[in-house]
Amino acid sequence: TRSDLDWREAKAQAALALKKQFAGFIFVCNNATVPDPQHRLFGLPAHHKESVRAIRPGMPIFLYNYSTRLLHGVFEAVSDGGYNLDPHAWENTDINKIGRAPVSR
Repeated sequence: TRSDLDWREAKAQAALALKKQFAGFIFVCNNATVPDPQHRLFGLPAHHKESVRAIRPGMPIFLYNYSTRLLHGVFEAVSDGGYNLDPHAWENTDINKIGRAPVSR
C-alpha cells in the first residue's frame, strides 16, 4: 500500500540522515570485553550494527571502559563500519563468549 511505501522511504531517509550526523563514535567496553590493542578492532552486539555502519574512514573513534571509567583514544577509522568483519575476532578457546561479534575496525 501507499502508506507502507511512505514508511519505508521515511525509514531509508532517516538511516541516511543518521549516517550524515555522526562526527565521531564511542565504543563501550568493560574490563572483560576490552579489545586487543594490537588489532584495534572494536565491536558491539549485532543490534548496534546500523549505528556502526554510519562510521566512515577518518572518523574519530573512542573507547570508553566503564569498569575503569577511562576514555581511550583518539583512534581513526580506516574503513567504513561494518558487521562481522573478522568472524574469529572474539573467539576464546577457554570460555565460550556469546554476542560479541565484531562490527567495526
